[in-house]
Amino acid sequence: MHNPLPDPPHKGEGEIRPLPDPPHKGEGEFDHKGEGGSTCPFCQATDTEVISLFGSQVMTMQCKCRACGSFYEASKY
Repeated sequence: MHNPLPDPPHKGEGEIRPLPDPPHKGEGEFDHKGEGGSTCPFCQATDTEVISLFGSQVMTMQCKCRACGSFYEASKY
């Protein structure tokens, strides 16, 4: 029976390369107010983290407050 699939690539061809390491704290675009870059709207803490770079709108990001545990959206700009 004839195999319709092509031969697998030779070693070194088509290999998947690992992704680069994420930026360290202080190197990211949103690191001006804690790691998340925003102030919690519920407790005003600055100890926040970015959960996702995209929220319900392109210009928002999803964040989490480490102090009170609340999730919220903040503006990227």
